[in-house]
Order: sequence, then C-alpha cells, then structure tokens
Amino acid sequence: MIPLFVFGAIESEPLIGGSLRAFRLIRLFRLLRLLRVINLFRTAKYLKASGFIYFLVISSVAIIFGSLGIYAVEKETPGSAIKNIGDAFWFAFTTITTTGYGDVYPVTPEGRIISGILISIGIAVILGFVSRYGAILMQEREKSKNNFALETKNMIKDKN
Repeated sequence: MIPLFVFGAIESEPLIGGSLRAFRLIRLFRLLRLLRVINLFRTAKYLKASGFIYFLVISSVAIIFGSLGIYAVEKETPGSAIKNIGDAFWFAFTTITTTGYGDVYPVTPEGRIISGILISIGIAVILGFVSRYGAILMQEREKSKNNFALETKNMIKDKN
C-alpha cells in the first residue's frame, strides 16, 4: 500500500504529477517491444484457434454454471460470504483461475462440492491449454532446427 499512497501524494501536485505522466510514454515503448517478442512466437500461426476457443468456451461455461450453482446453495446460508450473484461470479472466477483469494468461500457441504468441481475443471482446462500450446511451440522449434541443419548441410555441399 505504501507505493499507492506515495504515488497518490506525488500525482496530486500538478507540476510533479504532470512530469510523471510524461513517463507513461515509456510504457508505450515497452509495449511495442513486448509485441515484437510476441511476434517472434507468431502465436496466431502456431496456436490453432479451435484449441483456444475450446479453452474459452469450457472456462466460460464452468464459470457461469459454477456461479449459478454456488449462488443457489449459498445465498441464504448464515455466515456465507456469498450475498449476491456478483460474489458468486467472483468466487467461480477466482476458483477456475486457481487464484482463490479467500475473500469469498463456501460454507455449506454442497458449496464445497461445487468448489471442488470448479477447482478440478480449472486445473484441467488451464493445464491442458498450456501443455497443448507448449507442444505446438516445441514442434515449431524442432522444425526450425531441422530446417537450419538442412540449410547448413546444403551450404557445405555447395562449397565442395
């Protein structure tokens, strides 16, 4: 919280705040550099769209049905932190993404079962996506190594 208070105090001064806002342009240059790095992977080419769409659809469906289910079993339970559909959605989202801040949690056995199912789905979907993406990148790396070896071999033949 200290950086928040320090930067809040600094930005409230017009002269200092204005000069610090000029440094935000540095973020733009960093973003452009990051885009060049991402372009090296050519994610759109190597990542098949169907795999990413499956990831999004399964995650979205799990979050929607998980939040509806957790809201249905926890909404009127005494001691439950889930008071409205927004809390239920937040719980389902943080559980699927395996973040789990702990600010909203189920107290009923049914809610805990739903939570376990959401955790399992979240881990399976995320790890499946990451492993598929990693396999695609490794295949492309091997392909580029083979192409480089073939080009080197052809260059040696041409010299002889």
